[in-house]
Amino acid sequence: MVTLLYVVNILFKLWDRLLDLVGIKAIKYSAVSAITVALSQIILFVLFGLVRKWSATTCNVVATATTAIPGYYLNRAWVWGKSGRSHFMKEVTPFWVLTFLGLVLSLIAVSYAHSFAQHLGLSHIVDAIFVNLASLGAFGILWIGKYMIFNRFLFGSEPISVDSEVI
Repeated sequence: MVTLLYVVNILFKLWDRLLDLVGIKAIKYSAVSAITVALSQIILFVLFGLVRKWSATTCNVVATATTAIPGYYLNRAWVWGKSGRSHFMKEVTPFWVLTFLGLVLSLIAVSYAHSFAQHLGLSHIVDAIFVNLASLGAFGILWIGKYMIFNRFLFGSEPISVDSEVI
């Protein structure tokens, strides 16, 4: 029993340290990203890996577009606490530009992964896994940059702070 209490105490201390280090906004942003990435990966795998109706790149576009809409609203409302009408030029347009940039990078990675898997003569299911990993990696590259842009320019009203320094 003492060991369990000790572990729980350590977990609470780690949580407090994480909050101090990155802040609740970054944790919420990470949660929204996890939700949208998981949904996007599921959609991509179902459409390309199982349904097999479209190409890998078409399925990637559908998966990205489908999850971008809830991603925008979750980030705007839950992470940054914005309500009311969205400002088209200050919020909507930059969000979609960043989403499109991620999509372009993802399409390049997915196309390459699919070609590579076919070149190696891998099964379709392994090909689908390569495609999913390529998509995931491409969006992962932009993840931190998007947070900083969202926080600084789109939704945030205060500067990003790291270890008590203002960036």
